[in-house]
Amino acid sequence: MGSIRGENKAVSSIIGTILVLSITLALGGLLYAYSRGLFSSMTQNPSVNVQVELLSNPNALQTFIQYEVQNNGNVEITVQNITVLNSTHLASIAVNKVLEPGQTLSGVQQIPSYLQAGYYYTVAVYMSAQNGKQFSSIQNVLVTAS
Repeated sequence: MGSIRGENKAVSSIIGTILVLSITLALGGLLYAYSRGLFSSMTQNPSVNVQVELLSNPNALQTFIQYEVQNNGNVEITVQNITVLNSTHLASIAVNKVLEPGQTLSGVQQIPSYLQAGYYYTVAVYMSAQNGKQFSSIQNVLVTAS
């Protein structure tokens, strides 16, 4: 005789639909997690605010550099050095300080060359981001008498 209808061994349509939906949701979750990791690494950019002043003391023939570097980005940065330039390299100060996002570094240091008040000099602050990307902030700064 033939088979009885109640003995079929197929998956019911309700269970099949539930399986398809769960597989789709699982694949969607994996795709979301992958794309979130991919795009978050692409949006990690350094952002800094740099302020520099050159102060000259004509009585002692000394010049000081006052600096402030604020990390406004979402990655750790390293302030490597600060260089004062004229037509050639004039003076360089090694800093080598790590700044986490939101931190500020400030300081005052004497530079080895005397700079006369009233003249502009180029000041370059060299930095690197956590991913090794090098960048700098370059400003023309007027020397003021202190």
